[in-house]
Amino acid sequence: MDNFVIPKDAENKDAAYAFINFILEPENQAVLVEQIGYAIPNLAALDHLAPEVRDSEVIFPPAEVKQKGQFLTDVGEAVAIYEKYWLELKK
Repeated sequence: MDNFVIPKDAENKDAAYAFINFILEPENQAVLVEQIGYAIPNLAALDHLAPEVRDSEVIFPPAEVKQKGQFLTDVGEAVAIYEKYWLELKK
């Protein structure tokens, strides 16, 4: 899951909103899918994807595969481990 946020004390909120709006345009979402390989929630972007990308079950798994997955909402005490390795990865 990706998220865009604008800190409440951001110096240029208008630019931040403009960037988010730019990223959410279907054509730009399609570029992100092709460059990064992440699925996107913007269904209009699917019309801008090459068929081999749009039909990729790796990027867009079928419903029966997604139903087998889990979404972690609270990792409890493991959050310290996640943070430790995330900080190492960012170096």
